[in-house]
Amino acid sequence: VRTILFLPVQTVKVRMQTNPDLGQRGFIPALKYVATSEPSSNLFRGIDVAVMFSATFGFFSFGIKEYLSRELVIQFPGLNELFAVILASIASVVITLLFATPWEVLTTKIMASGDRYWGFGLLKDLVAKNFQKAAQELYEEYWLLTGKELAFVTTKFL
Repeated sequence: VRTILFLPVQTVKVRMQTNPDLGQRGFIPALKYVATSEPSSNLFRGIDVAVMFSATFGFFSFGIKEYLSRELVIQFPGLNELFAVILASIASVVITLLFATPWEVLTTKIMASGDRYWGFGLLKDLVAKNFQKAAQELYEEYWLLTGKELAFVTTKFL
């Protein structure tokens, strides 16, 4: 639900980052411009892959963190529980983004472009052209996303 509610905000943010004219205006003027010059449905471009990213990230990150937290405490009885949770959280981000990064990259590509609405169609086209190039393109942001998420995860324990 959160993904769908905030997708228009993310769409305008991505448009501001990829279009210098919009980026110089500020968020509210950019939102007004996009809302008045394009169909309102454009604010929801890439909803399919955005929901896929959110579901994948939520499912895997929570499940992996919970499993690893429990296993670390069982396997290393003297390990501090908070430290186990921090280690499990870090590992869950690194592992989860292996599954989630392509969906986030597709979402951003769809939001930035003006020619497509659905991300699954773009994925199909990229893979059909050249599988290796598609894989490279879809994972080129892995370390950037991992760094961003790790910064968030570690600061919530401070």
